[in-house]
Amino acid sequence: MPFGSFRRHMLLTQAVNLARESTKRRAAAGSVGAAAGPEKLVSLECMGGGVKKIVLNNPEKLNALTVDMGEQFTKVIDELNGMSDLRAVVLTGEGRAFSAGGDLDWLMERTKSTPKQNMDIMVQFYNRFLSIRSLPVPTIAAINGPAIGAGMCVALACDVRVASAKAKVCGW
Repeated sequence: MPFGSFRRHMLLTQAVNLARESTKRRAAAGSVGAAAGPEKLVSLECMGGGVKKIVLNNPEKLNALTVDMGEQFTKVIDELNGMSDLRAVVLTGEGRAFSAGGDLDWLMERTKSTPKQNMDIMVQFYNRFLSIRSLPVPTIAAINGPAIGAGMCVALACDVRVASAKAKVCGW
């Protein structure tokens, strides 16, 4: 096996183990997790060996994607792009879902805008989350639960997707 293939295999193995450990931790805790304030909708954790983990952190809303979360996500991506020792990034969701997709309250507000305004707003919204494509390293979506609509699109934007037995992926 060439060295590059071995490295990808090791990163994928690490992501699978992360997904399994997260599922076991959540099952042992028996709850969704602590409430996330708007200041911490996206967190960044070090997994060691140059691997970082991005966590969508609004489990009460099943990590529904919002503008505030997207802005924090973009800041995390910018931070990662500045790291010279970065080797891989794992993206996952806190609690029982990867992401339930776009926040329904915010999406209902879109009905009050003109089609042109909606197009501009939605392009900006999606581009915040699709910024993960700008990373120069392999990205791995550790899908720990439902990945619905826009949440599925974010998972698909990653280079590799690893799904737990509780994952459900649904687009449109």
